[in-house]
Amino acid sequence: MSRRLLAVAVLAGAFGLLAGSTASSALDVAKNPRPMSASDVCAAPPSDPAPGTAEWRDREVVNLDCMRQGSEDALANPEYVAAFDAMRTEWAQEPGHGAEVRGDPLRHPATRWDGVRGRHQQVWIATLGGGRMSAELFAPLGPCRGKCPRLPQGLRREQPPYPVIVLLHGGGAAKEMFWNTAEVVAEHGYLVLVVDANFDPIAGGKPPDPPPDEPGFLFAARNALDYALATPERETAAGEHNPWWKLAETERVGLIGSSLGAVTLDYLGQIDERVDTIVAYDSCEYVLEALGAAGPDVSSISPNGGGCRSRPAPLTPEQLRTSRLGFNADYHTPADTPRSSPPDPHHKDEYTRALVAQGIDAMQVAVRASAHADVADDQPGATRATSQSRHGQAAMNYYTLAWLDYQLRGGELAARVRACRRLTASTFDDFADAYQIGTGRYEPRIGNVPETIGGLPVPARLSYLFASSLFLDNGNVNVADLHVTTPRSACTKLS
Repeated sequence: MSRRLLAVAVLAGAFGLLAGSTASSALDVAKNPRPMSASDVCAAPPSDPAPGTAEWRDREVVNLDCMRQGSEDALANPEYVAAFDAMRTEWAQEPGHGAEVRGDPLRHPATRWDGVRGRHQQVWIATLGGGRMSAELFAPLGPCRGKCPRLPQGLRREQPPYPVIVLLHGGGAAKEMFWNTAEVVAEHGYLVLVVDANFDPIAGGKPPDPPPDEPGFLFAARNALDYALATPERETAAGEHNPWWKLAETERVGLIGSSLGAVTLDYLGQIDERVDTIVAYDSCEYVLEALGAAGPDVSSISPNGGGCRSRPAPLTPEQLRTSRLGFNADYHTPADTPRSSPPDPHHKDEYTRALVAQGIDAMQVAVRASAHADVADDQPGATRATSQSRHGQAAMNYYTLAWLDYQLRGGELAARVRACRRLTASTFDDFADAYQIGTGRYEPRIGNVPETIGGLPVPARLSYLFASSLFLDNGNVNVADLHVTTPRSACTKLS
């Protein structure tokens, strides 16, 4: 595998109570699944009615209800509501936050994660032009000598150095909305830098003056990547370095982004030779004048249009060089209405198909019943495009970790085969369930129960409207439809 750096684009945002015990509960529930009730129709395999029938329209209504299921769980969860109120009182006292209180309070790094499940540090990144960005570092708990605290169930201490991941939010979003992704990836053995691309003054940021002659998000992403890889001997242009540089494996780096962040990293990840792979959450066509992009297309984000498209433009086929995992949603916002007819199943995978045409590793995962910002956590009752399904984040975490392991930690064939089998599985295993500590359903005798996917059938979590596919190792593994069972022997063809 190439030793170039990984860019995992996970960009979120729309346009514009105890960590250890909850982890144990998540694992216990995964091993002893709750009986499926009528409300769990969203977890069951969907029906397959003919288009144009009343049954087809009824299925669409149910799917839209499933898109809001996770958000409804949160509002009905007293632990979540109490934790958010507590976080609200602490918000202004903690450095680096903007004015709005946003994020999953059950993942609040300062009170529920740092020193218990991983390491966390608030930093600021200087740029040329006097700019300043608020940012957060996340890393696994490392080796411990002597009498060491017991780790929460399912976690282990990870030996440094760690592959580096840069995580960028989307337009109208904030870095705190991605604590879920940052913590999950860090616990699995990666060093994660999450940045505020808004240069929010309230968070201690400052826009550069004069403004950069490139889109602001691209400027932020370039500076974040430089900072993440900087050492005392190789500082940034502003004379800084990553304070955790000794933990960083700088030949393996990732960019994670969603929405506008994903669009930005979809571009940066192809032109920056340090990057190995991109992970993009619902990359949308945005107005990036300096890049020549012209979206979003209004017809594209209408319900019948199918939501966000993802294209490699303005990159030419010859410029494509970096592997990519792309996620796409079924819908765009909570205001979407049921479709009256099936969309083009390949409406959202143009970027993936362009990579495959060049023989580059690519995967497309269309997440069932998900909205544009399913990956992001906002605030109770938020009216933004942050409707969440019940299992969407868990499914995205599973595929993100398996993809990163294949691209960044697959130095040995056995490791690549193991990751490949997770990517092609017809049933989810529980390897990522230990990291699920965030807001889930409330059960009186247990409390908050995070959602897990171990044991669930993969086809039931994939969209029945849009295509999901996988292409690895020059086509030695080529799965045109992930709904179809792939033999375990397929991954033994890897070179």
